[in-house]
Amino acid sequence: AILGEGNSFTLDPDSYAIGDIRVWQKDLAGNASEIYSNAHAITITTDISGTTTDGGSGASTVPEVSSAHGFTINTGTSWNTIYPRSQGQAVSSAGDVNGDGIDDLIVGLASQYYKWGWKTGKSYVVFGKVDGEGVDVNNLGSGGFTIIGRAGNSLSGYAVSSAGDVNGDGLDDLIIGAPKEWHTWGIKRSGTAYVVFGKTDTSSVLLKDVYNGTGGFAIKGYIYESYAGASVSAAGDINNDGLDDVIVDTNSDGIGDIIASAEYQKFAIFGKKSTSSVSLSAIANGTADDQGFVINSDNLCPPVTSSADFNGDGFIDSI
Repeated sequence: AILGEGNSFTLDPDSYAIGDIRVWQKDLAGNASEIYSNAHAITITTDISGTTTDGGSGASTVPEVSSAHGFTINTGTSWNTIYPRSQGQAVSSAGDVNGDGIDDLIVGLASQYYKWGWKTGKSYVVFGKVDGEGVDVNNLGSGGFTIIGRAGNSLSGYAVSSAGDVNGDGLDDLIIGAPKEWHTWGIKRSGTAYVVFGKTDTSSVLLKDVYNGTGGFAIKGYIYESYAGASVSAAGDINNDGLDDVIVDTNSDGIGDIIASAEYQKFAIFGKKSTSSVSLSAIANGTADDQGFVINSDNLCPPVTSSADFNGDGFIDSI
């Protein structure tokens, strides 16, 4: 149970064990904290009154987190890191990406700069660990790896999630949204989602390589300003083939002040071992039924979320 409100709250296990807890305070200057509890209540208090998140001098500092209960992830305080809507933009469980038996985290910062240009975006995989020493994403070393966007203004990392084991190699994979990417001249901001396969090394991943079929595969949007990848999620094994599937959303919130007029669509993409790209156009047109299916809606829908077997037929259902 969560007791209290405002800037202070208590996590109360009510005399039973609870799982790991991830806490993200959006108003902090680009920092995410992971807190653990399974034996007693924890109280975390932050004072963020009068602070800003637009890069001004009032940007707040991260609160202390006892090393006995977890660790702090510091994403830095440069202006392109805490650009509005990007600081700590996306934080998610990553599953066990490196296969060491401890679950990992992924943090997406969609407005970070790379040599491709502004708002290329980066995502940081932070390996799970048993000590409480803080983590700096700009100096991960052996503690994780960086995933770098493919193009300027693509906003890679706007949405991030564990994907489950999509390719069946025993390592959990990731899905990352880059909703402002585009593939065909004139069809701007059609969006891309990337499935990045799990790995045990800490070398950086370029989504440019994944787009071309190395280390994962791209899922390509096709409608002008449809923002495919604005929301992404693991789906479990929807088609019961032994490989985990993913869900990719279009038009989940319009990205910024723009809301597209196109039909709202959610795509279930089946897991696969190959790294060939997936065309959402082909799935929507019914010419790639072996790759997934589309759910159409005339109305703006909530972002996608994880799924489960709701009717007990052995197949994972979608939300």
